[in-house]
Amino acid sequence: MSTAVGRSWWAIGLRGTAAVLFAIIILSMPPQAVAPLVLLFAAYVAADGAFAILAAMRAARWGYRWPLLILEGSVNLAAAAAVLVWQAVAVVPLVQIATAWAVITGGLLLAAAHRLSGSEGRWILVLAGVVSASWGALLAAIGASDTRFLKWSMAFAALGYEAAHCGQGQWNGVAILSRVGLDDVVAGFSDQTEDEVTEARLLWAMCKGVRVASVYVPNGRLVGSEHYQAKLEWLERLRRGLDTVCDPAEPFVICGDFNVAPADRDVWDPAKVNGGTHVSEPEREALHRLEEWGLVDVFRRLYDDDRLYSYWDYRAGDFHQHRGMRIDLVLATKPLAEAATFALVDRFARKGKAPSDHAPLLVDFDL
Repeated sequence: MSTAVGRSWWAIGLRGTAAVLFAIIILSMPPQAVAPLVLLFAAYVAADGAFAILAAMRAARWGYRWPLLILEGSVNLAAAAAVLVWQAVAVVPLVQIATAWAVITGGLLLAAAHRLSGSEGRWILVLAGVVSASWGALLAAIGASDTRFLKWSMAFAALGYEAAHCGQGQWNGVAILSRVGLDDVVAGFSDQTEDEVTEARLLWAMCKGVRVASVYVPNGRLVGSEHYQAKLEWLERLRRGLDTVCDPAEPFVICGDFNVAPADRDVWDPAKVNGGTHVSEPEREALHRLEEWGLVDVFRRLYDDDRLYSYWDYRAGDFHQHRGMRIDLVLATKPLAEAATFALVDRFARKGKAPSDHAPLLVDFDL
């Protein structure tokens, strides 16, 4: 059996070379390149499977039977086909398929190593099996949403940013990036009664003396509904939480999608949205209580003009007709707000193919 392993060195070398090339290309790809990532993964898995089957066929000529290697190669080819079939769904199925592929491949390699007990080349299969199975377990543990963020965080790390996030998959998620340090990271409310994985709406961190909070306030859906009531309770809980983790006399900023337009001038037509979510009085009162605690609407401090929005619905050409709302806010304590020198809603990021319905809000602080 060890003779067969030795004669198949070229197949092991080809599989190793394919793996290294795959890793190098992945690391050099831009973080938003999901479609090429899917196709590249399919190509790598297919090539690896072909090499495995070819090695087994060559071993058969010398009188050795390697059914596990053929099975492993078949699993690889099936995984590649599945990725190509589901490539339009992008990241989530890719992670699921990659997880199953890695675990199964790792198991088969370990099984093959067991059969090669006593062979000099056995340790190579053991190492490959452990690495493959461990990677699959890691993918299963961190999930699709975190895998997507992992790709972005790798790109930002190359630019000198540290990253922290709390994600929930397709819906909720918050993150903080920093080039000046990222300490004391906490997800959720300080009383720890929130299910942080399920909600994924609040993240805290210290960034070189400035406490930062990233929020994604619940939408509320319909005034009077249980979701609306939950939104009000969430905002009130946030207000109470400020008393325990922050000081209005210290530099602190809380920013994100608040899903509340502070005033009528922050809505394209107050009469047409009157009484709906995002503009109801209870929501605005909850937001006002945050300001009463000691927070300043930084964008409004710098720009007092009307018709300045950060959100436009996808429907009926709202963006092109400028029917929007200003619901993305940067609220800072007075010491930090007074250091703000510039703010911008980047409307260009709302254009192009498949954009978000929100535009980024940028603020510069002179610290």
